[in-house]
Amino acid sequence: MTKSSYVESVLKAIEDATSSSSNSSCDIPVKLLLSIDRSRIEDAEETLKLVEAFSTQSDAVVVGLDLSGHPNVSLANLYIIKFINGKHLTQIE
Repeated sequence: MTKSSYVESVLKAIEDATSSSSNSSCDIPVKLLLSIDRSRIEDAEETLKLVEAFSTQSDAVVVGLDLSGHPNVSLANLYIIKFINGKHLTQIE
């Protein structure tokens, strides 16, 4: 399973769970943050591209990025540029 197909599966599950036909009493807004793991800087660019792609086609379910992982694994400043590059994609403020 690719990362893209994984995100598609999660979005489909969210849609199924929140659609009016499957559960008319579901009124909880559901949003999704894609995560960049501090220990896998090599995956950051791919995650940014996924946020860009899915934020425009997921009815605003994909809303941004999360920086996850142990804070002592690497320096956060290595990721700042990735978040700045992604800011215009996801309207993070």
